[in-house]
Amino acid sequence: MNIIQGSDISVVEEPTVLARFIRAVAKMTATEMLVATGGLKNYMSKSEAYRRWGRRDVDQWIEDGYVEIVNDAPVDLGKKRINRAQIESVAEAQDLVAHQIMKDNESKRQESAVIAAQGTT
Repeated sequence: MNIIQGSDISVVEEPTVLARFIRAVAKMTATEMLVATGGLKNYMSKSEAYRRWGRRDVDQWIEDGYVEIVNDAPVDLGKKRINRAQIESVAEAQDLVAHQIMKDNESKRQESAVIAAQGTT
């Protein structure tokens, strides 16, 4: 596995990782364009976020400060909004990190199997 390093970015040079990264960037760009042209609202309700990514993940992102909640009214009436680009980028980043962790764990298991096989021969 090679690593490409530029002045301000490092990317693992592996086809599946690069493909996932490019797909994530394309998806975020498409969302930004739809918001800019009025095809999508620039926010979503908290309940919509729960439906898309699950209550546990959304609440964790809010607690960690990755996603901010905006109340529509000065009095808390239950209507809460989340910036669409913000939450979608957090979700994509989590997917990319989870995929990389899975690949790293798989690689470690394969290395352990090779070492174990060498020890028995």
